[in-house]
Amino acid sequence: MQDISNDRELRAALDSLPIEQQRVIGARFACSVVLAPEGLSSKISNIAWKAAIHVRMAENCLMMGTECGNSEGQTRRQYEIARKFS
Repeated sequence: MQDISNDRELRAALDSLPIEQQRVIGARFACSVVLAPEGLSSKISNIAWKAAIHVRMAENCLMMGTECGNSEGQTRRQYEIARKFS
């Protein structure tokens, strides 16, 4: 396994992965923040809202890079997920 100690090396490692593995590691990055220990996450107000907004920003970046995608679809999917909890 290669040593990764800066953002350039992280980017290169991520770029070398197939899309399926990029999706898995992206989800792990997101989960590591959202599932932070109670002591850390309690200092952040409404962590779910912040996660939702960051996902939308990531999708917007993807759309700018590929000129495809649908941020409104992401928003609607988030509404559907939230509805199941309310």
